[in-house]
Amino acid sequence: MKKRIERLKRKGVVLTIQRIGVLEILHNSPNHPTAEEIHKKLLEKYPTLSLATVYNTLQILKQAGEIQELNIGKEKRFDPIPGPHH
Repeated sequence: MKKRIERLKRKGVVLTIQRIGVLEILHNSPNHPTAEEIHKKLLEKYPTLSLATVYNTLQILKQAGEIQELNIGKEKRFDPIPGPHH
């Protein structure tokens, strides 16, 4: 997780606590959560967080090459892209 955060910083991504929260959920999730599932989990910690913020964060992380979007049936699910193994 630390290496992922370092890579994002090098790419110029501003890491807000909400963005780090999204990353943590993806990193710790045993399945491929939807944006709605991520939002629901984050609401416990950040009650004012909007679903739009979660979607925007997922797009930023996807563009940065840190997560992938999976189309499973009619749902879009998200998963971290495995980092290089050293």
